[in-house]
Amino acid sequence: MTKPTNPYAHAYADFLRETAEHQLVVLHDDGLYRHLRIQKPCTRMWSWDITTWPGHLATSGDIADGYMFTRELDMIDFLSVSRRCRDYRRRASHPATEAVQS
Repeated sequence: MTKPTNPYAHAYADFLRETAEHQLVVLHDDGLYRHLRIQKPCTRMWSWDITTWPGHLATSGDIADGYMFTRELDMIDFLSVSRRCRDYRRRASHPATEAVQS
């Protein structure tokens, strides 16, 4: 029996190639109020921002819609602890565009 092909392998390889030179830049860090940017220096192509405030973490950027997570006071700490629970994050997140429409 042959192993099934991962349908996301090509997209993942593209992502790794396109973000190989990206760096994390801390634009603002004041307790639970943070603004982080992940980008290749000198371009915003394939870049994204992570913004936090008490109880919230939002993503925005060059590719796709942003997402918003809401749960614990410090969402970066919460998401790093729940890293292995992808199902939970999928259920706990919603596209930012849906949040605005709700």
